[in-house]
Amino acid sequence: MDSSQCGTARLGLFLVLIVLGLCRRFSDACPASCTCSITRIVCIDPEPGIEDFPVLTLDDMENITEIYIANQNRLFEITDNSLRHYIHLRNLTVMGTRLTSISSDAFYNNTRLEYVNLRDNNLSTLSWRTFQNFNISVPILLSGNPLDCVCENLWIKMRILEDSEGPDPGCMDERGVTQEFATLTPPDCVAPLVEVNPKSVTEMQGSNVRAVCSASGSPAPEITWNLDWISTHHE
Repeated sequence: MDSSQCGTARLGLFLVLIVLGLCRRFSDACPASCTCSITRIVCIDPEPGIEDFPVLTLDDMENITEIYIANQNRLFEITDNSLRHYIHLRNLTVMGTRLTSISSDAFYNNTRLEYVNLRDNNLSTLSWRTFQNFNISVPILLSGNPLDCVCENLWIKMRILEDSEGPDPGCMDERGVTQEFATLTPPDCVAPLVEVNPKSVTEMQGSNVRAVCSASGSPAPEITWNLDWISTHHE
């Protein structure tokens, strides 16, 4: 065997060792119900199941672009921390689970999402804040969930009207009758109206300012002050 053949053999062995090392690293951190590759996580084995999204090394989670989860009877919620480190995630599927709750900040760090499939879970209400960073072009599939025909879900109707080609997941009213969101007009749903008085203030430095914020709507909105944009040297 000449030197070139030896060099090729050594290179081949080196590459095999690298691949084996990567496989070992993923197998150590990947849950038993999942398979993990460099860019994809698939969790479809119901036993033993998962209760949250897999926690890999920070670098590995940042490389993941697709997560597919199904048939998980122990997955009930997506929290603020579940997807925090999957910053390059593009495709997300969570279907056929017992998912009942999604935090309003669950997708805060997932600004690259292009596809979200949440079909056939146990979601009854969803906050619009959960999807506020999503472009209208991002499909959000919700069919197969026991969604309630309530004001909290009215944003789904607005999204359907803006995206006429998107599917209507439907909702269940208080009589147990299924309705389409596109034609839904729930009673006592009034868009919130917020007023701040006075609207503008000009005062000398060191003066006190009193502002009153009021809000109306149904359900009654909660008022909180966001002071992040206030710049002052005085308390």
